Amino acid sequence: MAVITAEAMIIMLFAAGAWLIWKRAASAVLRRVRLRRKLVRKGVRTSSRRSAMLPLCMLLFAAVFLSAFRYCSLLQSGLIAFLAAAIPILAFAAAQERAKRLAGTEGLSLVSELLRQYRAGSRNIYDAMEGCLESGADLRASRKQLSLLLIRLREAGSRDAVSAACARFSTSIGTSWAAMLSSCLETAVLKGVDISEGLSDIAEQLKESRKLLEERKRMNSEAVRMSVFLVPALYGGTMLICSGFLGMEVRDILRNQFSSAAGITLFLISVFLFLFNVVVLQAVESSGRDL
Repeated sequence: MAVITAEAMIIMLFAAGAWLIWKRAASAVLRRVRLRRKLVRKGVRTSSRRSAMLPLCMLLFAAVFLSAFRYCSLLQSGLIAFLAAAIPILAFAAAQERAKRLAGTEGLSLVSELLRQYRAGSRNIYDAMEGCLESGADLRASRKQLSLLLIRLREAGSRDAVSAACARFSTSIGTSWAAMLSSCLETAVLKGVDISEGLSDIAEQLKESRKLLEERKRMNSEAVRMSVFLVPALYGGTMLICSGFLGMEVRDILRNQFSSAAGITLFLISVFLFLFNVVVLQAVESSGRDL
């Protein structure tokens, strides 16, 4: 009978916990990959920043690996290069989650203003979108996406082009309410039916989501402050303690930190885990602004 060691059990529990936390995010990534391939087949361009991220990380990996290989072993060089290449990806992911969070906060304002303009404009979806863009509503993150959608819809010459434009609008914001809104807009453009009830239902769901968000913000505020502010302060405090109480020169501390394999590896692991934590917190906070 096979015996499961404590180490194997910890790894299994960690894997199970990671799957429970990230299964929705993994499925969302797969859906976005399928949608991006569909848009590429239809001739719709995807984000240039995302497409440039992979070559940049590969170049960074190669440069760091070749530089570290002069002083470290093959395994250590690979680990250092992997961590260095992963840091820009995590920083980009954190920026994307922050943009998603900002867009999520504007969901209720966007849908409510669009519904008001839609009812005032005799159920004309094009006039409603133009009125929404010209209004004084606070749409800093989603105004650009809505204006691009309006331009693409006016230039669309087929049903596939309309569907691709609405799908791109949904993907650019990346929330459930954006997917529902794009579906309503696509229906209004292609079939000309009244979507007032659909927009009203999305607005009601966003109001309920905002109530849950306030409660979640109160629960997670301490974790956010500790992760974003306390961790860098602890690193700087450690440097001061080494200099003030252990009698080490700052020059020697920096040399040991960045001129040795163990020091640079520990530093990159710390930065990697810090950014990973920021991404997780941004994702959790963004999920509270979704339906």
